[in-house]
Amino acid sequence: MITKQVDNTHYSYVKRLTALLYDQNRHNDSKHFCERCLHGYSRKDLLEKHKPEFKGLLKSPTRTEMLKDGENKMSFTNHYKQMKVPYVIYADFESVLEKIAGCEPSQDASFTVKTERHVHAGFHIS
Repeated sequence: MITKQVDNTHYSYVKRLTALLYDQNRHNDSKHFCERCLHGYSRKDLLEKHKPEFKGLLKSPTRTEMLKDGENKMSFTNHYKQMKVPYVIYADFESVLEKIAGCEPSQDASFTVKTERHVHAGFHIS
């Protein structure tokens, strides 16, 4: 269940994760989802067996530490490890979207409604 928006924010409180993700499998069976990785399990005991995997070597949950401003830049410094290649190709392709007629829905099989088609209009290689 998704509750109504409060204070004009873009976050919503999800009361039951299984209700939100119930249609993420091929079958209509209920699933048990891990709240950390969102992987679904068919049985609760499989989910409980999966949970210790997130404890890490120190038997405590992993913690992400963000770097401070000014320390959050990375750069490549091992230039001697680069491989030399005889050529480099940069390609830029342009396309135009053309409207097309979609396929008709079928009750027996899944389908995709195609609405537009990419038609190549040009390219540039340097």
